Order: sequence, then C-alpha cells, then structure tokens
Amino acid sequence: MWPDLGPYEERTGLSLADVHRAFAEGHWQRPNGKYYFGGPKWAKITEKALELRQIVDAADWTKVPALLDAVKYLDRNSGIF
Repeated sequence: MWPDLGPYEERTGLSLADVHRAFAEGHWQRPNGKYYFGGPKWAKITEKALELRQIVDAADWTKVPALLDAVKYLDRNSGIF
C-alpha cells in the first residue's frame, strides 16, 4: 500500500506525475549552466518513483531487480543519495 500522498498533493496541488513533469519540462538551469535543484536528474528520480508505483500497483515483482539497480545509480544535483 502506498503512503498517503494526499497531504502533499493537497498542499502543493501537484501529483507525483505533475512533479515529474515540472522537473522534466521546467527551466531549472542556472545562468552558470548548473542545476542546483530540479532538472534532468530530479526528473529521473521522480520517473523511477512513478515506475515503482506501477510495479507495486501491478504486483509485477519481476521488474523490481532492474528498478533497484537503476535506483542505486540515481543522483541529484549535489551528488549520489
């Protein structure tokens, strides 16, 4: 069962899919060319969270190892988690 995302969605007005879209399509790059927040790396993190949701909802546990492998190498703008 998923954690209740309702409070976050209510407060921000955004679903996880909306957050992914904002990170993927928004203009997060600073004038110096760096991303301090948002952008492609954060879009990839939210993409993997959405994939996890699909796996759990479908109970398709065969996809978990590949997702875990991908998550292991995710990083944000200031480095690996």
